[in-house]
Amino acid sequence: AGRGVGSYSCFTQTRGSSGGKATAAEGGTCPLCRGCFQKKQRLKCTHEFCAECLKISVDSLGLLCPVCHKPLSYIGDQPEGEMKWVEYWLSFRDRYYHITYLIQNGIQTGAHPNPGKPFVGIRASGYLPNTPEGKEVLRLLKRAFDQRLIFTVEATSEGADRVVYNDIPHSENLAETSTPGFLEKVKAALRAKGIE
Repeated sequence: AGRGVGSYSCFTQTRGSSGGKATAAEGGTCPLCRGCFQKKQRLKCTHEFCAECLKISVDSLGLLCPVCHKPLSYIGDQPEGEMKWVEYWLSFRDRYYHITYLIQNGIQTGAHPNPGKPFVGIRASGYLPNTPEGKEVLRLLKRAFDQRLIFTVEATSEGADRVVYNDIPHSENLAETSTPGFLEKVKAALRAKGIE
């Protein structure tokens, strides 16, 4: 997913969560493979690539744009919304952040699978421990949200397309926040999107 529409349309097949196919028009071509965009990614420098082509480039070049060589920074296709958090205390030592996200229903843009069609928004929440590492992850999640990377619009074969998490794990219960490796898993997913 990315922004912008090229001079002609390429059609790709995507799968909704129900397993059915949905047609997605993502105009333009990738400058790396010269083919139609597959899961288009747009960088802050405005260059666009297939997600897999960009991953291969990052593996060989590092975190640089393969066209202009500026440091990698993604801009996603997340619809406009809001992210808030509050701090809660369970006890003197047990503190955590409760994060809430709200994206209203809307109309898809050229960056989404079916431009001009409606999508169903999302109200979601997650938890992070109020520890030094938890604070760091909260800061990274805020950056990712500002760069429109936390959510995306998913095409479905039945009913309206909908907003879903974009491969960045979130803890929906307090117990999961203390699971060994959980925060590192979130940081790894954010690193894969250029947030570190």
